[in-house]
Amino acid sequence: MISAVKKKHISLLKIAIALVPFAFSACLIASEIDTGLNLPATKGTSNAGNFEPGVFPFDYAPKIRQGIVDSHFTHLRLSLNVETAHDARALEQLESLAALTGFHGILCMWDTNQGDETGHGNGLPNDLDALAAAWKSVHAKFSPYPHLRYEIFNEPFGYPRNAQAARRYLADMRRIIEKAGLPKERCILDGLGYADNVRLVAEAGWTGTLAYHIYPNWLPGRNNSASDYAALMESELANLSNEILITEFGTNLKLQGYSDSSTKGSASLFLGMRQAISTLNQKGARITGTYHWHGWDNGDSYSYWHPDNTAGSTFVQELQQDLKSISE
Repeated sequence: MISAVKKKHISLLKIAIALVPFAFSACLIASEIDTGLNLPATKGTSNAGNFEPGVFPFDYAPKIRQGIVDSHFTHLRLSLNVETAHDARALEQLESLAALTGFHGILCMWDTNQGDETGHGNGLPNDLDALAAAWKSVHAKFSPYPHLRYEIFNEPFGYPRNAQAARRYLADMRRIIEKAGLPKERCILDGLGYADNVRLVAEAGWTGTLAYHIYPNWLPGRNNSASDYAALMESELANLSNEILITEFGTNLKLQGYSDSSTKGSASLFLGMRQAISTLNQKGARITGTYHWHGWDNGDSYSYWHPDNTAGSTFVQELQQDLKSISE
């Protein structure tokens, strides 16, 4: 049963979406936009646990697994690192998670901190040959599932944001792909930085799928409007012929009301995404999926399943379902 408070939040969500200033098309797209969810390793924090050394655990409780099956999510983005890629049990756990959405989604390789590195590390591959060997192992396991794609290296922020570095990055990623024997059509390359600068990668010569990430801190301040986020996305993604997957987006889901200045940026990010994706796809862009960060019920404000985050989780659901109706 939905409480009166939750009903109020849901009603506010629908009103907020309706008030976004853009035209809706009555046409449905021929190929629906994927509605995805990220499942990080269940260790450390959801912000930095994937960068810690060691084989990833995936201790997702049966209620979460069933929640995914019963939810609107059609795709999962699953995390791994080099050690996980060579661990038979971990790969079986990933396979069981991928089965929840019929083996539709993404496998993403994360950097591993070395020495005194902390947090998100240095944003550079530790060893290209080791990454290639890891991907070869992953592909040996998951080659029978053609709807699982491979995001080669998460958030390569260690490469400078310039054309020369983009060419180096592309050469490094192509080396991994070729040595691992991966089908190019299943491969995804992140934009430079925190996967926000996809344009430099396209201009360097990558014609395949690009991964783009967006979070509230991509813009300074806490009171950015939906139009601010829409303008940012439109400037970064306009006039690209590549397929684009938004493999990470997320924000504080503890939304108490949309007039509250402390949560304005959180609500506005979702509304701005809806506005931008609508505008871009109507202009010929190919944004084909969105993946919310994250689906680990660890109690933080970004957790989709935590009961304190119901209002924000409802917003994620309505955003992703609404995106299915955007016209080409």
